[in-house]
Amino acid sequence: MTSPAGAPLQRLDPAARAEAANYVATITVELARIARTNALPTLAYLLDMARLEAETQAREPALRQGERPNRR
Repeated sequence: MTSPAGAPLQRLDPAARAEAANYVATITVELARIARTNALPTLAYLLDMARLEAETQAREPALRQGERPNRR
């Protein structure tokens, strides 16, 4: 299986995966703040959506190869 960018997918340790997702969530909070401060509302909105997805991924256990996420 490959990623959308074409690189092979690696099975990451669930703790490392959650840590990476938490880091992305943290960074996007700051980036969204910068976007709002500089009158970039659409960019701020997209960054907020990225933060929400990162927070969701941080909470979900790592998916096994071939398993699809259970979207609500």
